[in-house]
Amino acid sequence: MLIYDKKIHLLSYCLCLLLPLKTQAVVVNDVTGMTPVQVAAIVQPESTQQVAELVKNATGPISIAGGKYSMGGQTAITGAIQIDTQKLNHVIDFNPEQKRLTIETGASWRQVQELIDPYNLSVKIMQSYANFSIGGSMSVNVHGRYIGERPIILSVEQFKIVLANGSVVIASPEENQDIFYGAIGGYGGLGVITEVTLQLTDNVKVKRINEVMPMTKYHSYFTQHIRPDKTAIFHNAIIYPPDFKKVRAVTFKQTQEPLTILDRLRPNDKSSNNQQVKLKIVSSSTLGKELRKVHDDGDYIKQPVMWRNYEASYDVASLQPIAEKIKVMRYKNILYR
Repeated sequence: MLIYDKKIHLLSYCLCLLLPLKTQAVVVNDVTGMTPVQVAAIVQPESTQQVAELVKNATGPISIAGGKYSMGGQTAITGAIQIDTQKLNHVIDFNPEQKRLTIETGASWRQVQELIDPYNLSVKIMQSYANFSIGGSMSVNVHGRYIGERPIILSVEQFKIVLANGSVVIASPEENQDIFYGAIGGYGGLGVITEVTLQLTDNVKVKRINEVMPMTKYHSYFTQHIRPDKTAIFHNAIIYPPDFKKVRAVTFKQTQEPLTILDRLRPNDKSSNNQQVKLKIVSSSTLGKELRKVHDDGDYIKQPVMWRNYEASYDVASLQPIAEKIKVMRYKNILYR
């Protein structure tokens, strides 16, 4: 009787969410502020079952939004229900010994990092910035700067997905393979991914090194010195305008040297005025771009040693003009949170 009552309560809750959809239009946007879309309503489910009921009872199109950092309006459709997954962020199971985490996909990478860092574990594959939702990252099959790891699908053991008919399916490389390989990188076209089991890895100390070279030399440098290096964790290359003939190869290698940066994660949601000034100078003129080279020549002399999680926890608040647009959108209640 108790289970039956819970089901009735859940269904009633979902129906209450669905009743006003025809009359409550809401304008939503993404981080660019350039793609306002009027949706029928926004709903924030907090479990896979609630998502399933919403999808089953919906009579029109559905869109899915996570962190809303997409740039092109992919998270909203005119007149649709927008499923906002930010409250779909609960930990289902965490096994530090097996380096395995099952979590709902509305959670951000930063939430994951804050959970697993005390156990000296790291996300295996993610973007450079930690604000993005796990579900959004899976929907585009992201890659990061991780040497030898390739896209995120290789760190996913299985996931739950709500299909268009409201059914809940578990997909993995062994079970429902077509859904597994179609939904990761499928931009939400097959359904709503609600839970995922991720493989984790060790949080290790890394040291930043770099080398400047002509662009024509970079490919051979990477294939000979970086790709086969088992100690290389992160790698990126900075190509300098305006002629794009010079490149700085930046690698973070595993090390046992003492830390020079003691923080385990970068400060959360912290915008640096110094960084903003630098970005404005660099982007404003050819002289600014030349000054960038001079600045980097001095800055990259240093070889800081930090935790892997520290280097993997950048915050988009450090970027301009994105940070300012987020503030304006929140102020105007255009960005729904």
